[in-house]
Amino acid sequence: MGLSRRGFIVTGLAAGGGLALVYGVRRLDDGDATARFASMSPGSVGLNAWIRVAPDSTVTFAIHRAEMGQGVTTSLPMMLAEEMDADWSRVNYELALVDRDYFNFGMVSHGRPFGDIEGRFWAGVGTSLMRRVFHISGLSMTLSSASIIDAYDSLRPAGAAARATLVLAAARRWGIDADGLKTERSLVIDPATGQSLTYGELAEAAARERPPVRPALKAPKDYRIVGTNVQRLDLPAKVDGSAKFGVDTVLPGMLHATIRHSPVFGSAIASINTEGVLAQPGIGSVVQVG
Repeated sequence: MGLSRRGFIVTGLAAGGGLALVYGVRRLDDGDATARFASMSPGSVGLNAWIRVAPDSTVTFAIHRAEMGQGVTTSLPMMLAEEMDADWSRVNYELALVDRDYFNFGMVSHGRPFGDIEGRFWAGVGTSLMRRVFHISGLSMTLSSASIIDAYDSLRPAGAAARATLVLAAARRWGIDADGLKTERSLVIDPATGQSLTYGELAEAAARERPPVRPALKAPKDYRIVGTNVQRLDLPAKVDGSAKFGVDTVLPGMLHATIRHSPVFGSAIASINTEGVLAQPGIGSVVQVG
């Protein structure tokens, strides 16, 4: 069968794009971030890179953006808890470890560089290829008031996927169809019998379930957490002084460096009184940069 150069290129792109599309929607993470996040709390179970469940049903969310007063340690957990149907009174957070699964992409995809992907094959292919490149690069930044829009398309599916696996685990334990079950406040409930199981009881089994490729997301009219006035999760530690900031870090043998610039912008330093500086108590060394 003959195949023109144009046909070869189109076919190759379609095949590659198909692989990229599967990569983009099928895997919330590559497993490494999930295992590392779970290992931070022995006895707890990681359902994906953002969600960890303890035996007592305490749910801990990995927050992959820097908290600088803008409230991401509450707003991002709200999105996860909403889709997961977690009990907000038993929710907390930890700052995520460095991992490529926490890459930035949402703020780019919302700019629609390839146009609307709904019903447009090539737009979907281009967007999925970009997602893969961003994932491989592991680029993760907090900037431009973009944390919410950046996380919108990753955290909601992560929460919904976790909920789906918990429901599947409950259905398997009860030997019934998962479609008839509902969730609320970290419980999976069978309305027909009134019996329920906590997320803590189901987490280990849920981690073995295969999450859906496209987990069902809530309609805004069904939100019970997002859009409400909840207490910020980071406030208690900031009020009682237990919160740890970068400036609080103390390491063995740690030294502090102070940069001394020329007093006039654009000028060059003619000389440095290194001996005079070193004669002062507590000075270890003087390093000239540039």
